[in-house]
Amino acid sequence: MELTIYFTVKTYLSLMHVYFCLIAAKPKLTVRPKNLVRVELGETVKLDCSGTGNPDPSIYWRKGGTQDVLIAGVKYLQGSEDDNHSRFVSTDGSLTIKNIRENDIGMYICSVINPAGSVEAVAKLELKSSQQRLPPIISLGPTNQTLPIKSMVSFPCEVVGVPSPKVKWFKDGIDMSREAYAEDRITISLNGTLQINGNLNAILM
Repeated sequence: MELTIYFTVKTYLSLMHVYFCLIAAKPKLTVRPKNLVRVELGETVKLDCSGTGNPDPSIYWRKGGTQDVLIAGVKYLQGSEDDNHSRFVSTDGSLTIKNIRENDIGMYICSVINPAGSVEAVAKLELKSSQQRLPPIISLGPTNQTLPIKSMVSFPCEVVGVPSPKVKWFKDGIDMSREAYAEDRITISLNGTLQINGNLNAILM
């Protein structure tokens, strides 16, 4: 432990000397957050962090890549009150994140600070399913076709990904799944294939 010693001398009538000795100790961590915490979206997670020192240290949190400091006792809303998405640092130094969103994923730094120095600990939030998440890939896409008027045409659009992606079709910027297009001559199958006359674009959602 590093010690910094300060002396203060007071004199009364040049007869008595009173000495005050203040020993300042650099903070040390008594509880470290886990290096890696895996979570699911919508969950609540608590990252523990506390320390000791002389004088008593203050504990702050911040998210890696930002300069925003989270102070104990303040609730930081990340959205509206209704969605209950917030970050909060308790007086014991623990950080609680409620209703986790994708922008909560990343590194978090706990800083324990007093006049004699500081010490830090890092925790990483990671999605449990992050290694299973695959971006959408079109395995069988549509091609341009030239057909006689009133012919039936089929536009395949089969996609793979984790989680399973949804396929939407648009014509002139209008969603073909809307009720206005719900007629017998237009069919969108479960695998994303569109049957209709016309030229359309497939957009992955």
